[in-house]
Amino acid sequence: VILRRIARRAQALAGMRLWVDVGLGEGAKTVDDVRRLAKLLAHIAKGSARSRIRLEVSYLEEPGGDHSERSWAARLGPVLAFVFGR
Repeated sequence: VILRRIARRAQALAGMRLWVDVGLGEGAKTVDDVRRLAKLLAHIAKGSARSRIRLEVSYLEEPGGDHSERSWAARLGPVLAFVFGR
């Protein structure tokens, strides 16, 4: 449901820089869901060059990552660099 809503409202993503990541230790369903989200966002971003909605997406799968603040903190530097362009 959420993926369909995002696809229908792709224009609302114009000008955004989105970071999507998942730890591979977060469970098979979570990893699958995040992969599907990342695939959709990449498709929108690829099409954005033609449709003039600027969208940048970065996706990371962390092999040892889990659903914890420790894992998120380990990835925070690259997230901030991507989102804020540094």
